[in-house]
Amino acid sequence: MPLNRIVAVLTPLVFAPLAGVTATWAAKNLPGVALPQEKIEEIFIAGALIALAPALQWLHGWQKYEQRQHETLTRAATGSGIVPMAETGVPPLD
Repeated sequence: MPLNRIVAVLTPLVFAPLAGVTATWAAKNLPGVALPQEKIEEIFIAGALIALAPALQWLHGWQKYEQRQHETLTRAATGSGIVPMAETGVPPLD
C-alpha cells in the first residue's frame, strides 16, 4: 500500500484519536494545569485537530508531487519537453 494511502487511512482512525487522548491525559496530569471536567471533550477535539492538520498538509504536498511526476513523464514521452495540446485541454489555433 502506498504511503499516502496509509496516512489517509490511519490518521483519522489511529493518529488523531491518539493525539486527543494524549492531549486529554496531559491536561489532566501535568502539574499546574487546573481544568474543569466539562472542558475535557474540548481538549480531546483540539488534540485530534492538531494531528489532522499536518496530515492534510502532507497529503496535499504528496498530490502536488505526483502531479509533477506525471507532467515530467508526459514531457519525456513526447521527447520535446512540450505537453501535447490534447493533454492541456486548450483547443489548437487554426
